[in-house]
Amino acid sequence: MIELSAVSYGFGSGRVRDAGFRVEPGEFCAIVGPIGAGQEAVLRLIAGELVPSAGSLRCDAQPKLVTLGSDGIPRFERSPRSGDARLVLIDATERPAGAVRDAGLFLALHRLSGRGVTVVAALRHLGPAIYLADRVVLMRDGEVVSDGSPHVVLVPKFLESVYAERSQPRRRTTRARFRLHPARH
Repeated sequence: MIELSAVSYGFGSGRVRDAGFRVEPGEFCAIVGPIGAGQEAVLRLIAGELVPSAGSLRCDAQPKLVTLGSDGIPRFERSPRSGDARLVLIDATERPAGAVRDAGLFLALHRLSGRGVTVVAALRHLGPAIYLADRVVLMRDGEVVSDGSPHVVLVPKFLESVYAERSQPRRRTTRARFRLHPARH
């Protein structure tokens, strides 16, 4: 099990403020948010690469870091089937969005969690995570905005609060309007 309780960390762009959530054994958790949301720092805190400046972090398993192949499939130093990996952490925040490529990645991670391996992935793009993750932690500016199942977290209310302000306002353009009329004979 992984449990963060009011965890904070602050250095450079990797700021985390009062983050709190829990990941149960065998769960696939996607930590998502735009660039600078803090998902990579949270992943590094769980991995033990960073130390929280406040709060508490509990991690019951030794994390196994994963690298991504060019095809989007995780590459392990040793096979997780051998029982040595109970927690897999994957940082896909630098990965460009690509639905076909990401589908293979998330399907492989989903299969791992189905075998009892806890999977935590840090992401910028939602993509297939919407359909395959058991839990989604949505972050913005170092804070957890929402945490829970995808159908609870990935709703307009939360998504707009995280992603809407980051997009450029669209200029209103004038469009020609056409009306179709039935032909008269």
